[in-house]
Amino acid sequence: MSGSGSACGSTQERRRTEDAALAIAIEKYLDENSEAPSLSLAESISILRGRTGNRHSDVAIEKMIATAAAERGMAILFDRQNS
Repeated sequence: MSGSGSACGSTQERRRTEDAALAIAIEKYLDENSEAPSLSLAESISILRGRTGNRHSDVAIEKMIATAAAERGMAILFDRQNS
């Protein structure tokens, strides 16, 4: 039984690491684009996925970008196409 708990712990730890890496990448990306008149979510998601290679869904990345950008008072262009 402890083996399955350890695998689950490993998966949870990997997910937390991916979440943290994505959050850091988003903050850096927003810093780099702080003077932009607005941010395209479609472009931002593509760039961040390329930088981090994480497995988050586009919707999850969109929510994280939108939240962080809104906290900074940055304008956001919600231009991501639903698949």
